[in-house]
Amino acid sequence: MRKQYPVDADRLVKGAVFTIEELEDITGMKRGTQEYAFALLKLKQDFRRLAQRSGMPPIVPRIDHGSIRICEDNEASDYTHRRFQSGLAVAALAHRDALGVNVDNLTADEAKTHERRVLVQGAMLVGATNARKKLEPKARERNTPGLLE
Repeated sequence: MRKQYPVDADRLVKGAVFTIEELEDITGMKRGTQEYAFALLKLKQDFRRLAQRSGMPPIVPRIDHGSIRICEDNEASDYTHRRFQSGLAVAALAHRDALGVNVDNLTADEAKTHERRVLVQGAMLVGATNARKKLEPKARERNTPGLLE
């Protein structure tokens, strides 16, 4: 039986890498198997949860060629952006599929629920699209003194 948190919280620092060998030992699975892949997804959740429960700052664990890497801030920025965009693409496809549902084949209650869902999904996608167009990045004021000040 696997321990709830198979690593110490102090190992969950930005830049840390958990090697394939370590992860095979932790999970009891061999790399390249479906079980190993699912175990890594579970470990990512465990790592996030352990960091949170230990009072640490949030971490961004990433599976990288069979190992797990805790992203540095610059990596986390790019990685989380790509994940978010991917999620929006999946949402747009699901919405398109929902638009193809023939409500004539649904009961009155199912049709009402479906139409409401489609409306909400559409509004959310429009909001995301409009936000991308309208929001302009603004320079941040420096809160800490520079080296030459």
